[in-house]
Amino acid sequence: MSLELARDSKIMSALSKRDSTAMKLLALVTILFLPSSVVASVFAMPVLDWTSDDSIIKPGFSFFWAFTIPLTIVMLAIYTIWEVWQMRDMDKKSRAAVQKLDMVAGQSEAQVLLSRRAKIIRSV
Repeated sequence: MSLELARDSKIMSALSKRDSTAMKLLALVTILFLPSSVVASVFAMPVLDWTSDDSIIKPGFSFFWAFTIPLTIVMLAIYTIWEVWQMRDMDKKSRAAVQKLDMVAGQSEAQVLLSRRAKIIRSV
């Protein structure tokens, strides 16, 4: 049983490392391209008049900030709520896993193997 648990833990560790590497790459690409995308978007807006002698910014430019700032705040709030919900869910699952391990630790290895065999037989 302990060998199976060690093997499963090793597999999960390798999969987690692969996922972590992919997420780091995605974050790096975002960090590299997001600033240039924002600058290009702002410069491409029709509220900037590059041919004017007085002011480049037209009066409608304030609408950009009027929509961008509240939308950013709403998105950060949604993300924060989602993150808190995920953490609570993860904590609940961790507690359940610890309770299950405590229960299994109290059983003998033979009892655990017998219960696994019974589950396999029932599923077939």
